[in-house]
Amino acid sequence: MAFSSEELQGQTLTGENEAQNASAVASTLIPATDVFKYGKFSVQLENNESGGGETVTAIVWLSQTEVPGAVAHTGAADWSQLGSDITLAPGDREIYTWTTLGRHVAVTIVATGAITSKVTGRIMGRPF
Repeated sequence: MAFSSEELQGQTLTGENEAQNASAVASTLIPATDVFKYGKFSVQLENNESGGGETVTAIVWLSQTEVPGAVAHTGAADWSQLGSDITLAPGDREIYTWTTLGRHVAVTIVATGAITSKVTGRIMGRPF
């Protein structure tokens, strides 16, 4: 399923990218998402493999730019890492909440080994 984002009655930003394959090659789980008008936003990540999958490292990125360039797992000109790397073992689910500090948020993922893990990412926000 491709990433989708929508506003519900002007109250909540939600976006979801389900069951994306995480492999040893880094990829974007949640593309640049505008969170500027939201007072707080949360990112929920889940490694859907309960057995046989790989540990996945996720990085949450923040951009102050109105139209940021592409995000990369190793960083990019318009992006700064928000917090520390997030490690998700098979079956792990994590949720992180921040006060809006920038314009856009994105999440990249990479698995530690050759086996593919399915990862779900969600972003939620509430207006000021």
